Amino acid sequence: MPADDSRSALEALVRRLDDAAERLARDAEIAAEVYARSLALLDAASVEAERAAIRADRAERTAATSLRRVAAGVARSARTAGGELPVDVPVELLVAPGRDGDPHADDRRAADLLDRLGRADRGTAATGAAPDRALQDRALADRADARMQSEQAELAELARRALFADTKRLLGEAKAASQAAIAGVAELAPELDRVRAELGEPPSGAGTPHPTPVPMPAGVDIDVDPAPSGPAAVPSPGERAAEAARAQVGAPYAFAGVGPDAWDAPGLVRHAWAAVGIEIGGHSATGQHDRMRELGRLVPVGSARAGDLLFVGDGVLMHRVAIALGDGTMLEGPRPGGRARIRGIDPSELWHEAGRPR
Repeated sequence: MPADDSRSALEALVRRLDDAAERLARDAEIAAEVYARSLALLDAASVEAERAAIRADRAERTAATSLRRVAAGVARSARTAGGELPVDVPVELLVAPGRDGDPHADDRRAADLLDRLGRADRGTAATGAAPDRALQDRALADRADARMQSEQAELAELARRALFADTKRLLGEAKAASQAAIAGVAELAPELDRVRAELGEPPSGAGTPHPTPVPMPAGVDIDVDPAPSGPAAVPSPGERAAEAARAQVGAPYAFAGVGPDAWDAPGLVRHAWAAVGIEIGGHSATGQHDRMRELGRLVPVGSARAGDLLFVGDGVLMHRVAIALGDGTMLEGPRPGGRARIRGIDPSELWHEAGRPR
């Protein structure tokens, strides 16, 4: 074993190397979360753009129907009045629908007719062949609504395209950060493992199946699920999720990984709860935290029990999520350059609220 001074120097070097690896992983996780949040916004914007296009199409069809009714009314009135037409209405505007085979010609003719009727003076426009005034007013309102819905659809599509461009850019940045973290951690690992070996410690990133929980900071407690007594109890959903997570110890990292052989932390935690049939809020630590908040399922982190979601972040952007195992430990999903591992829960590292899906 190294002498005390030498050991202190080695321990300080380990801390510096660990801090460097932590910064790389944290930067990659934050970039991934920013991308995931943008992707969620893009999904919502795409849905809204599609709905806006449907509303615009429906409004246009309604307006076209109203306009054709006005045209038909003018034609009928003209026949009743002996062929007299309202002021400045050419006969070609009253051609029977579909006569020329152009599916859009009817709408154009009707729109032109309504425009001419609208410019005519209401008191003197007709010579006995005026259409029903309420029908004309309805057509004017429908046409205005169609224009408004069309403009809104265009704005929604512009917003979708802008978000698409942003999301594509953020995806590139997140992948680059992930690759940089993987390369950086790989570069640091040999030196870190060498120093750890001199200190008699396990290699960096190594998790053990049953590690000793880290000491809790003064004044901070963490609940530990009591050992069952009497007949074996049926595992709770949280305990089952925790066991599904525990089965992934040692699994490697993959950007946006969803398994079965490689994961990122949100993907692994989501998988664990999906194994018991519960959706926890998508493939994002922030999304999972927000889902728990929406459902009123946040609890003090000090009372975390098996299956609870443990977050790292500022409450707005959560860049990491782990799952409590119920014995004072948690399964930490793989980080860039690392593997899924079990480690002790230290509430001082975590957001003050945990999520309890069930």
